[in-house]
Amino acid sequence: MPLINAPPTYTNGHHAAANGHAVKDKPFPGPSETRPSLLPKLVLKPWVSPAPAGLVLTNAQVIDPNAGKLLEGLQSVVIRDGKIAAVYPIDEPDLLAEEGSLRRVDVGGRYISPGLIDGHVHVTAVPGMHNLKEMCEAPPETISYRTTYVLREMLMRGFTTVRDTGGATKPLADAIAEGLFPGPRLFQCGKAISQTGGHGDFMPGKSGGEPGCCGGHSILLGRTADGVPQVLKATREELKAGAE
Repeated sequence: MPLINAPPTYTNGHHAAANGHAVKDKPFPGPSETRPSLLPKLVLKPWVSPAPAGLVLTNAQVIDPNAGKLLEGLQSVVIRDGKIAAVYPIDEPDLLAEEGSLRRVDVGGRYISPGLIDGHVHVTAVPGMHNLKEMCEAPPETISYRTTYVLREMLMRGFTTVRDTGGATKPLADAIAEGLFPGPRLFQCGKAISQTGGHGDFMPGKSGGEPGCCGGHSILLGRTADGVPQVLKATREELKAGAE
């Protein structure tokens, strides 16, 4: 049976030396001596990727959204720090020489467009539900996990920025920004504020309007507030929770 090296035992008036032998006349060790500091490891976010390397996409057909047409001729697109830094025709050798240190990818005449922006989405209105009632009664974990699918698919469709108008939260936006899972940059307003029985009231009719009652969970697109005082309070609470 292999021997297990047990940690040295402290007694009052003794302090374990580096070689494991007790040293007398030393104060009893404090917490910082008896356990390693965990704080540096806890604050690390191992899922955060390093800054993307520079890249040059060559032989691209570039869409100019301002002019509403393609740029004339094939283009090179320079990307630095994850953003478009320059666009120029491929037959400009001086500019190409300046970008010689960047990795080059020949896209073979494919189209490149700036990222799309959707100004009205509800990322927590997830697929796989027959109706809003079923969605409101689903466990919060189901909504959360499926939301990551919705966001990833939005990004794959070319949307790099979206504005959620009811349902998304600041922690969700922060998770995307940290790279915890892929998705577009998310601007969120928290929960939509609606009067009882209004457009944003998704609580079951017999619930009395209380989240969590009669099968209704707290992850909803909206919340109810009737009258000016309630609307002001609801607004303050959403802003406090990080609504943008």
